[in-house]
Amino acid sequence: MKHIKRAFKLLSYLIVVTLISIGLGFSGVIFPIFKRDDDNEDKIEMVEKRKGDKD
Repeated sequence: MKHIKRAFKLLSYLIVVTLISIGLGFSGVIFPIFKRDDDNEDKIEMVEKRKGDKD
């Protein structure tokens, strides 16, 4: 009977650990994705003309 209880505890422990690892894998905790803040938008500064300039 002790062997059956020990085997059942070990099996239940392995199932719990497996379910936890699957849940962490789905949520992305293990390998987080780092994204840059680079947008593909052009950053252009407007150049204002002075009153005395020609063009």
